[in-house]
Formats: sequence, C-alpha cells, structure tokens
Amino acid sequence: MLSSTPDLMIGPVFDTVDIGLVLLDRQICIVAWNGWMARATQKPAEEVLGKAFFDIFPAARRTRLASVIEDSFKAGSSSILTHALNEPLPLRGDGGEPLLHNTVVRPVSSTHVTLCLLQITDVTVSMARERVLRERQNARYHAIVDSSPDAIITIDRERVIRWVNGAVDHVLGYSHSELLEQKLDILLEADNKLMPTIASTSRGQRIQRPIPVVGRFKNGKTGYFEVMLGYWAADQADFVTTIWRDVTNRMIADAALREARDALEKSNAELEARVEDRTQEREIALRQLHESQKMESIGQLTGGVAHDFNNLLSIILGSLNLLKKAIPKDPRVERLLDRAIQGAERGATLTTRLLAFARRQELKVEVVELQKLLPEMLDFLRHSVGPKVVSHIDFPADVVAVQVDANL
Repeated sequence: MLSSTPDLMIGPVFDTVDIGLVLLDRQICIVAWNGWMARATQKPAEEVLGKAFFDIFPAARRTRLASVIEDSFKAGSSSILTHALNEPLPLRGDGGEPLLHNTVVRPVSSTHVTLCLLQITDVTVSMARERVLRERQNARYHAIVDSSPDAIITIDRERVIRWVNGAVDHVLGYSHSELLEQKLDILLEADNKLMPTIASTSRGQRIQRPIPVVGRFKNGKTGYFEVMLGYWAADQADFVTTIWRDVTNRMIADAALREARDALEKSNAELEARVEDRTQEREIALRQLHESQKMESIGQLTGGVAHDFNNLLSIILGSLNLLKKAIPKDPRVERLLDRAIQGAERGATLTTRLLAFARRQELKVEVVELQKLLPEMLDFLRHSVGPKVVSHIDFPADVVAVQVDANL
C-alpha cells in the first residue's frame, strides 16, 4: 500500500519485494508502508499511513533506532542495526513466531522532499541455521574437550577460572564447582613460570612450547605439569585457555633414569680405575717376578761357580799347608806361604758368602759385633765397586750386637 504523496513516485515493486519497506517524512510520520510490513505487523497500510512511526512502535522511541532516524534527516547518514546488538521491532511471521531482523536506515530524496527509508530484512531462517551449525560445532567441541585426558581450564585476565572440562577431576582431583570462580593460583606453587608468562604475553599471542609448572593437587601434594596456553577474545573480553598435562610419572622416571645412568658411569669409572690399578699391580708383579727370576739365575750361576771355586781353594789350602810342613824352616818362605794361605782363606770366605747368597749353604746365625764385622767387609766392598768410588763405614761406638750369619 502506498501513500498519496504527490511528489513521491513509488512503483509496484515496493509492495511485492520480500523485505519490509517504510518511508518516513521529517515529522517521522509514515508515508509508505508495503505489504510485507502489513503482514509482519498485522496492520494494513490504511491503518498506519499518516500516523507517527513511534505511535505504531512506542517501544522503539527509546532505542537506537530513534537516533539513527534523526541522524538520517539531519546528517544524511545511513546505518545498519543488527538484531544482535539492537532491540528489534515487534514483528511476527506467518505462524505468529517472532521475526529476527536487521534494519537499514537511509535518507531518500525526491524532487521536493527528503524522506527516510527503513529496509527490514528477515534473518530468522539464517540465524536458525547458524544456531544449528553453532550447536553442532559446540557439540563436537565439547565431545573433544570432555574426552581429552588433559585438564582444560579457561581463565579471564584476572586469573579467575571461568570454565573447566571433565578431566580436571582425575587430573587435579577437583570437581567443576570447586574450581569455577576460583583464582588459578589455587593450582600453583608460589614460585611458578605460568603467571608471569600470562601477564607478559599480549592478546592473541600463541605460546609455541609447553611451560613446565609445579602444580598442586586437591590433596595438597605437588606434581609436575606441562601447560599450553591459548589466548582468545569474546564480547570484548580476553580469555586464556590452559591445557594441563600431568608429567609427574615421566619426571620421576627421567630422574630415576638419570640416577641410574650416573651410577652406571660412576661404576664404570671405578671399574676402570680398579682395572688400571690391577694392571699396574700386574706390571709391578711381573717386573718383580722377572727380577726374582734374574736373581735366581744369578744365584744359581754364582752358587755353581762358588762351589767349584771352593773346591779349588780347598785343594790349594791343603797343598799350602802340606807344603808349609814339608819344606825346611825359612822365614822368607814361611812369610810367602802365610800370605798365600791368607789369600786362599779370604777366597774361601768369599766363596762361603757367595754360597750363602745363592742359598747353597745353610745359614749359621750367631752373635756378631758389627764394629768388628763391618770393617772386615770394607776391603771386599772396595774391590767390588772399584777405585772410582770412595767407601768408608761410619757407625756409633755403642752399636749393640746382633744375631746374623756373618757371611751374609
């Protein structure tokens, strides 16, 4: 239905389009009202033409629609009012159900007048479709998060817990009601890395790696967790979703593995040290064995030579003694024979010592005065070491007697 405004040329399309169309003059009175509006309000055009728009919709006088219409006339501006952010008009569908609608307000100028056009679009079906899709998406989301083995906790910027999934019960020991509206601090030790990270990270920033956290279970015990963070916004508010994975058993196993590895390394080091010590001991023992075998060989050789030499000296001494008795008394000859006998006796003493060294002769332990024995050995020592080495014996006068084989 159209008004009879002489300067307004409105075609038949105005009444057949599938949206609501309303024309208002500067007095905010209705000058055009199409069939879609008549059906949505149950008010035909004859009933509303010429009447004030806010008399038909009195509740709209206190909404943003009134200021938008005024701005259209004064400033020539256009605006869109969505059903989600603005109070809707009382419109009904064919079945009497409320119509969700968006409203476009724009100025319209003809030859002599300026009008305001309201275009009202029914979005009920599309919003119902979006609601179904959103519910399905939410159902899938809840199915995923509720089946997650990790605890999922959403907090606001004040660290107040706004939402938790079902896993918080078996992961942390808390029920939904015990955590909701609580501070996240209830789950954390005083010294933790999670709160500083939340405070220093800007909105929308993604944390790439899990944060190691020492958390508290409901029973008061502590455990090790890896926490992932996700930032998001809704209705001009910031939220942080935290995903808590309990890694206590893994940390304990890692610590035990490290201890076992350290113990094994220590054991290996000790074993290597013992092997090295045994190797050194074996080398020393082998050297000692070689020395012992060498000395034994020398002793055997010395014993054999000394034994043969002793036999020769026995013959020489015997012959000299017989010769001394057989020849006439001659002082000069006797001195020569005495020196020969003395030399043979010294040789016999030497062979006796060599036999004692070679263990070919039984040891004869007796009381010996070192003051008398040692000077007798000095001459033998000097002949052994040679003339380049100066030898002398120095000992106190009160040296006590000892029991020893004098030949050693």
